[in-house]
Amino acid sequence: MSEQRPAPIDVDLARARRLRRRPEPRYRAFVVTGAVLGFVAAAVLTAVGDPPSEYSRSALFGYLATVLVLVGGLLGGLAGVLAGLVRNRQATSRTSSPSSRRKPTRGK
Repeated sequence: MSEQRPAPIDVDLARARRLRRRPEPRYRAFVVTGAVLGFVAAAVLTAVGDPPSEYSRSALFGYLATVLVLVGGLLGGLAGVLAGLVRNRQATSRTSSPSSRRKPTRGK
């Protein structure tokens, strides 16, 4: 069997459109990373410091972990938004010809 190649498409550059590709960051990864860093920070702060006399070490860890996981997740989400803004400024441009666009199909 011989391999058939599609015929080359004649592109009219005058009718071509410029498209911007906008890659979006994965926000979930930023939020989870911030939350994990908050959890690690809570563990380090609990291990390094002496807890107050009215709280046990595990209670202090629970309070710190709750607060720092939330703060870390919020800061991670903010970092993701800022990364998206920076990447949108650096978005690549591409040229699309009218023949390469798909025509809408109607469902049966």
